[in-house]
Amino acid sequence: MLAVTAVTRIGAPAEAAWRDNLAVPQVRAYAKVALAQLSGVDPEDTSPVDLPAELEMTPEDLAWVATDLLTLAIDEEFPDPDYLAISFREAVPDGREQMLFDGMARSDHPDTVEVLNHLGEHHPDKQVAKAAKTAAHKAASRRG
Repeated sequence: MLAVTAVTRIGAPAEAAWRDNLAVPQVRAYAKVALAQLSGVDPEDTSPVDLPAELEMTPEDLAWVATDLLTLAIDEEFPDPDYLAISFREAVPDGREQMLFDGMARSDHPDTVEVLNHLGEHHPDKQVAKAAKTAAHKAASRRG
């Protein structure tokens, strides 16, 4: 995430590098956001935007970014359910929880199972915790 931030600050000269990385799952979502910004689209604007199909975020892209963000909220030694709930709300658009958990269960992100298990164990909302546990089981089963 630090590298993504550094490259984003470069701006337009980094466009070719971002385009080259649209095929790399680990940075694809970040490349899409950066390229959208370079084309003048505000990522915080929720109004419909005519983005090229290649820059539209897929559920898998959202799952990857959310997993990255939630990885930062995990503290195995001193779990904080309130902080976890706040971090979850910041990472997951309201009403998109199940879509995100489905995407995470299919994701190849190396921290997916750990994040989902932590959410299942420590999230204060019982429905979110249950959905996270189910997704963690699917993700673990998928990985064999």
